Amino acid sequence: VDLKSKRMFQSIAVGSSISVESKSGEKIEGYLFSKTGNLIAIGIQSETQKDFVLLKESEIKEVKKLGNQSPHYKKNLPKVDPELMKKKEEESLSQEMERISRIGVNVPKIAQEIFDSISKIYPCKWKGDVILVIDRIEVRPQYTADDIFSPDSGTNTELIVNIINETRRKKETK
Repeated sequence: VDLKSKRMFQSIAVGSSISVESKSGEKIEGYLFSKTGNLIAIGIQSETQKDFVLLKESEIKEVKKLGNQSPHYKKNLPKVDPELMKKKEEESLSQEMERISRIGVNVPKIAQEIFDSISKIYPCKWKGDVILVIDRIEVRPQYTADDIFSPDSGTNTELIVNIINETRRKKETK
């Protein structure tokens, strides 16, 4: 059965044997494992391979139902632990949010380079256009050794000064 309507998988039961052709011409045969919104998961199973392929429904050119739902397809496919998947998703989102938070907004390239260099040694974050080092030392614009401010007069900022000067020196010699 060729299904070319917008909801191609509507009349195909999970577990049915299918053949899918993508708009790029790739052909995949397997079992319909899941259909959620516009995301389709196809279980691939052979003597040597047990895997999943995820496709957006909008990227699919043609679907053919090859057979009815197999009573054995679920126990032959690898099990998916929803809690583990949720945990991995949360970890990935957290890592991406951390990566994004380390990118300065509307700051010069040299400021980002200085941030990256300092953050290799000290925990840093952006507070507007100010680099905040270990939550108390500020490196303010123009991002030179003279632009370091600390509420504690006894704070040793020598290493931060050296990092700034070295980063600027490397930038100038490029």
